Amino acid sequence: MKKTILIIAGALFFASCSNESLAITSQENLQTDAMKNFRQAMINMSKPENLATPEEQRMKNFPEMSDRRKSLLLPVAKELIQSTGISDSHINTETSGDKGAIINWALDIYIENTKPSKHKN
Repeated sequence: MKKTILIIAGALFFASCSNESLAITSQENLQTDAMKNFRQAMINMSKPENLATPEEQRMKNFPEMSDRRKSLLLPVAKELIQSTGISDSHINTETSGDKGAIINWALDIYIENTKPSKHKN
C-alpha cells in the first residue's frame, strides 16, 4: 500500500505543479468530466482538512491512506473507471471491493490519459 501512497503523491505533485501549456496531451481525454473530477479530488486531498490527522499518522500502516481519505477518492475513482466502459459489478469483481485497488486502477487510467501524446509524422 506504500506504492498507492507514492503513486497518489506523485500524481498530486504532477497535478499541482505541472504547467499544462507545456504538456502535449490529448485534449479530449483531459476534458472528460470524470478526468476533471478525479483531478480535482486529488488536488482536494492536499487541503488541510483532508490531510492525515495525527491519529492517522500514528497508525502502524501509515503512510497508507486511511479509510477516511480513501472514501474521499472512491466515488470519483469509480466514476473514472466507469467512464472507460467498465461496469460497477466488473470493478467489484476485479478488485474484490478493495478501495485501494479501485483508487490505484483509476490512478493508472488518469496517468495513462495525461501522458504526453506521441505524434507520428
